[in-house]
Formats: sequence, C-alpha cells, structure tokens
Amino acid sequence: MIKSLGVLGCGNMASALVKGIWNQKKELSVSCFTPSKTRAELLAKDVQGKVLDSLAELPSHDVWMIGCKPQQFEELAKEIKGKLSPDSIVISIMAGIPTSKIADRLSIEKVVRVMPNTPTLVGEGISLLYMSKSLDQEEAKQIKSMMDASSSVYEFSDEEMIDKLSGFTASGPAYVFEWTRIFANKAMDYGVEEQMAYQMAKELLFGSSKMMMDSPHSPEDLREQVTSKKGITYEALKIFEKDGLEKMTFSAIEAAYKRAKELAE
Repeated sequence: MIKSLGVLGCGNMASALVKGIWNQKKELSVSCFTPSKTRAELLAKDVQGKVLDSLAELPSHDVWMIGCKPQQFEELAKEIKGKLSPDSIVISIMAGIPTSKIADRLSIEKVVRVMPNTPTLVGEGISLLYMSKSLDQEEAKQIKSMMDASSSVYEFSDEEMIDKLSGFTASGPAYVFEWTRIFANKAMDYGVEEQMAYQMAKELLFGSSKMMMDSPHSPEDLREQVTSKKGITYEALKIFEKDGLEKMTFSAIEAAYKRAKELAE
C-alpha cells in the first residue's frame, strides 16, 4: 500500500498532480522540496505535508515524484543517487527523459513516466502514462489510481508513445491558446474592443469543445453540419486546405517529438 510521497520540484504540473492525489488519498504523507523552498512551502500547505530543507538526507518514501526540468535532471540525480530506497517507485513528469536513463542515474528499477498537460490545473487534463515492467500488478494499479485523481489517463505499453504524443497532448493547449489569440486579434482588427474580442474567442473554443464532447458525431460530421456548399465557412475551410493547416499541424507535433528525443540524450 502506498502511504507516502516525496516531491522533488513543485512546479504547476507536479503541484496539480499531487493535490489531485492527496484530495483522493488524504492519509498520504507528503514531503516537498524545491531549492528556494517557496513552491515547496505552498504545496506542503495545500496537502498538509512538510518541506525538506535539503537533499543531504532524504526520508524513506514509497513514491518519489520528480518534477524538475529535464535539463536539471543530471544534477539532481547526482545529489540523490543512493539516497532513495531501492524499492521506491519514481514517477517522472520530465519531458523526453526515458525510464532507462532515470533508473540508471538513480540506481532504482521501478520508474513511471507521466506526461500531463496544463488543463490538469483545472481538473480537465490529459496524462500519458507508461510504467516499467519492474512494478508488480498491485503497485501498477495503485499508481494508475493516483494519476486518475487529477486527469484522464491514457496508458501505453510502448514508452516511445509518450514522446510521440507529448507534442499533441502536452503541447496541444498552447496551440489552442495561440489560435484563441489569433481569433481575438482578428476581431480587434475589425474594431471589437479587446476584452470583448478575447471573451468571444474563448467562448468560441469552449462551446465548440463542449459540443464535441457531448455529441455522438465525429468532428468531421460536426464540421460538415456547419459547412454549407459555397457558403462562408466553405470558403474559409478552402483556405485552410490550400495553405496546408493539417500539414503544418503535423509538422509542429513532429518538431515537438524531435525535441523530446534531444532531451533524452
């Protein structure tokens, strides 16, 4: 039974996941660490946990979550190698860093990769999940249950899928936010006041997303319901097709995948 959790790096994503886990499992003992202590203190307060003063000595925990930036992992690994119980489970939310590298650097076997996205902060997130084969069936079940607390979880048996899909699920909100900004800017070009333009754009994306979630129809079917032959939407979609919106989006996701592989080196 998982009874304790240590958190190394308490940024937005790690904090959202930990708070979701703790809200479901309030008996969980949580320790938090960040170099400046500021974010660790905020998270510890929310989950009735404690703040670790340093990495010199680490308490024994069933699970450790690593939430630092991928570029900071090598330095962190040098500081904590040999200080974690060999039987501990390590959950990584770092982009690109494979479980094999984490296991090697920390001299442990049980490694889990979770790739959440920012809507996790409002309880509407997606998390990609991969668990190394070293976890037993009960441990894997408990980890999956923990992740389910704050987002919709999609588990994969092929770790490569985490890197391939991160440019879709983890980066995807940024694409939506950018498209919202573009819509709002065009409305402002037409003379709409800024606050109204942004509100219209946000409601457009929200309403369309809700319609897709509530409808039994595919996105293509819903698109066709809006598109009259030779109408205004038809003309707009022709521009998307001519200028290669789908190709550009695929290229963006591939660029994110390429960067994930670079971070693994």
